[in-house]
Amino acid sequence: MTASVPHRPQPRRVLGALALLLALAVAVGACAGLPQSGPVTSADTELPAGSEVSLFVPGPSPGAEPEEIVQGFLDAVTAGFGDDFGVARDFLAGPAVEDWRPGESTQIHVSSAPRVERTATGAVEVSVDAVATVDERGRYIQAPVDAVFDAEMSLARNAAGEWRIVDLPNGILLPEASFSLAYSSTYLHFLTPDDQYFVLETRWFPRENLATAATNALLAGPSEWLEPGVRTAAPSGTRLRVDSVPVGTDGVATVDLTSAVLEAEVNDRALLRAQIEATLATAGDVREVRLAVGQQAFDTGSSLPELSVYPYSTPSSWLAIADGELMQVSEGEATMHPGADLLGDELSSPATGYGEDPPSVVIDGGDNLVTVPDFQSPPSVLVEGRDLLAPSIDRFGWIWTISQEEDQDPQMIAIQATGERVDITAPWLAEGEVLALRISRDGSRAGLIREVAGEAVVEVAAVQRDTEGRPSQLADPVAVAQRLEDPSDLAWVGPTTLAVLATSDLEPSRAVHTVPLGAPHAALPVVEGAVRITAGRGDTSLLVTTEEGTIFERNGATWRAAHVGLEDPALPG
Repeated sequence: MTASVPHRPQPRRVLGALALLLALAVAVGACAGLPQSGPVTSADTELPAGSEVSLFVPGPSPGAEPEEIVQGFLDAVTAGFGDDFGVARDFLAGPAVEDWRPGESTQIHVSSAPRVERTATGAVEVSVDAVATVDERGRYIQAPVDAVFDAEMSLARNAAGEWRIVDLPNGILLPEASFSLAYSSTYLHFLTPDDQYFVLETRWFPRENLATAATNALLAGPSEWLEPGVRTAAPSGTRLRVDSVPVGTDGVATVDLTSAVLEAEVNDRALLRAQIEATLATAGDVREVRLAVGQQAFDTGSSLPELSVYPYSTPSSWLAIADGELMQVSEGEATMHPGADLLGDELSSPATGYGEDPPSVVIDGGDNLVTVPDFQSPPSVLVEGRDLLAPSIDRFGWIWTISQEEDQDPQMIAIQATGERVDITAPWLAEGEVLALRISRDGSRAGLIREVAGEAVVEVAAVQRDTEGRPSQLADPVAVAQRLEDPSDLAWVGPTTLAVLATSDLEPSRAVHTVPLGAPHAALPVVEGAVRITAGRGDTSLLVTTEEGTIFERNGATWRAAHVGLEDPALPG
């Protein structure tokens, strides 16, 4: 249920913390299982009827005291998804029976008994240790460490003299263990502005009617934070004609749309089908999608585009630094880069792009962003700045960095190896220092670590581009990984997942954490002295540099030392 506001029982309160976070796009640890491209496939995430989600809980007991009524109500809520909270409403009276909206939010708490106490006014207060909130749009918003959900309920006696709840907040409280049974994550598939790739946003919905909820959410569009970086092929006003997406026993889902969809151009019709099919492939036992308008088949053309959610493979070679000079690592062997003689010996933070013959750059002396020479061209200085941020290169070849000029607001820069430059609009840069920046493989999002008011936070922001891929703005960021502390570096490892080097309340040593956007994060084994990370596809591609100059790579569930005397490894991006 919607708590008053989650708070910490310490002087530093987190009033409004959850409201500030608009949910993000992403997965639990199942990111690696997402289809990378191709037609609709099945992901069996629905539980069969009569499964453990449908629990029996009794209604109010005669003569129960207010605290017992509230506790019984909370128990009935936990089992309420099978009967649309019918038993839970038996604990209510008066207008609350009809006015209470359980679907407005789900407050997830640790799986221990809620604290239920009478207040001085006779009301009953419920308090639980917060984990996360799922809002009515299905967006998972992690609560900070030590946050608490509070809810107050008023009770009165009914005509039979029995206590009933007559006033309560909307929403529900749900233990973490029950949440994993009652809810399923799904991935809404939006489009990059050039229609080349899918951009995923994670949502959570009750397993009952999962296909309907996912389709409604897709047609309603992306979250506000993501909207500037993506598009959808659905014309404005496109909705389900009836609020239902029935899925037959043969796995065929019927999606009947309103006539607004007829405004879509031919190409957009095929793209919209691809969006719906890919979304429903992650939303239950759907094997085929039939589109209709007013119960008549909706023609979207004979061929569908194959859109990847995480383009490009991990290359066999990568860049690194040894004693200030540029190295190339291939097949496990580190050698001097062919162009190293033309560069300085105070190099750091190399970066390389995607595909064949990608651009590569390196920072020289901390203040110059320089192209890495090849056999055809010498090095050139692209940016002269101050304390340049370690660069990131997107799929369009734009090289991103930030210059921290003295007595000036930081300037975010995107520049091509040819020298074509864009000064990126991002007014929020003046609010704090950016410590790390990585552009996602689809080019629509930036992952960043920013220090604001003395505290480092992990954030994501949408990249606004034209249809040719030219960037113009980094939209307002939203915080993720609220339960991590002191983050220092990050990298993308999947379509909705970051790897973040940080500490946490559960892991005080600095470790790599996999952080799905809009889902719980998890820690990998600690690499002692870790200072920097880079990655390609999946957490098995991670490279971790230590302060002693050793690069570790994944070795099954652990790490192994792969290179000594190297630092700043750079995989594409």
